[in-house]
Amino acid sequence: KLFKKYGWPDERVFVWGAQRFESLKDIDKLFIPWEYNENYFICAFSISISEAERVLLMLEEAFKKAIVNYKIYLKSHPAINLQHVVKKLGLELNSEVFEFTEVPLDRSMQKAKGIIVTESSSCLYALAYGSPVIVPRFENRIDCNPLSYISNIPIYADSAEDLRNICDQIVNLPDSPVIDAEIKKFLNDYLCFPVSDSEYLDKIDSLVQLKN
Repeated sequence: KLFKKYGWPDERVFVWGAQRFESLKDIDKLFIPWEYNENYFICAFSISISEAERVLLMLEEAFKKAIVNYKIYLKSHPAINLQHVVKKLGLELNSEVFEFTEVPLDRSMQKAKGIIVTESSSCLYALAYGSPVIVPRFENRIDCNPLSYISNIPIYADSAEDLRNICDQIVNLPDSPVIDAEIKKFLNDYLCFPVSDSEYLDKIDSLVQLKN
């Protein structure tokens, strides 16, 4: 509608994609009490293959011979073949701990004890369900997690040992380590959910006019 308003011919205007995070606009309905969560974590990978390699190497080192009471589900970015990356690195991930999943994050995060994620905005789903966000950090690599530098929400893992210890501690906590009110405030400040399509278009249009 806005492209047409500003003079684009009808034949050059088409739908390319959709807004993300629509399911998060009713956050009060999504929040799940900690006691109903199950003993698993989601590790969500970004589009960066080099980042995926670093995370996988950390995971393998952290859980190589681990016997734990939880699972870690590996969720690939749609643009990369995570199993191919694992094979290329020659890794033998502990099958007692790790499992690949194709379940969408807005479903898989619902009862997770947390998410392990670097630069992906999928951490927002974790917050909506009241789960902690664990951010692996690496030397000579900028931390691009959307929550970093603007909040105190992430729990940082600077080594494989850190990652293992953090997961061990979180899975046995009686309550979530993240604060409900803090999460809701952050998401409401970070995301904008107009009540109607017309309000959404008006907001974008006002930015266009402001720029002009």
